Amino acid sequence: LVAGAANDPLPLPDEALSNLGDLMEQLWQSADGSQENDAVKSIVMRGCLHLWRDAMARESNVSSATASAVFPTLLDMLRRDAHIADVLSVIANACHRRPAIQECLLGTQSGRGNDQGNDQGTTTTTTARSHDTLCLILSHARGNPDAPLAREWALLAVRNLCECSQDARDAIQALEKVESAAGVGQTQNGSNPKYKVEYDETAGGW
Repeated sequence: LVAGAANDPLPLPDEALSNLGDLMEQLWQSADGSQENDAVKSIVMRGCLHLWRDAMARESNVSSATASAVFPTLLDMLRRDAHIADVLSVIANACHRRPAIQECLLGTQSGRGNDQGNDQGTTTTTTARSHDTLCLILSHARGNPDAPLAREWALLAVRNLCECSQDARDAIQALEKVESAAGVGQTQNGSNPKYKVEYDETAGGW
């Protein structure tokens, strides 16, 4: 971790990033609920995430295989609201003009390992995962007092995904508007319903 903390950080080859990814997976899977142990693991995890973020921002030869190996852990952390801003910063930087890595991310299943499936129905499975991954990232694109930068990183991640990926653009376009209540805020002629804005205290946002 010292290399990443230096003013002029050393380059991180694929092998080093792969080892960092393995360490992150082990840390994530070994959380035992012990406050002292988990605090130490959390500090180490943040250091690993910062190294990944910085490497994704400056390294141009990161292989899609190396990046895709860490995506299941990152998405699982997002689902459990762990290190949200740091995880999203890695995803946003990794997806910047890297179509192969974007394809890996959108086809990744969160949790341990990937379900490869069979050739039949592969398109449907990939589309569903693209939708789920984008919805997961978009779910963090709102104000979060515990992770103030999460919204900006989430929006940047979606922007980078949509720049090069037709799958990402299709998944965004397929999203449907959801009304808070039927008939709320309709215009005088009953058409073009508007949406009622309410503050959700449990979610910490509007």
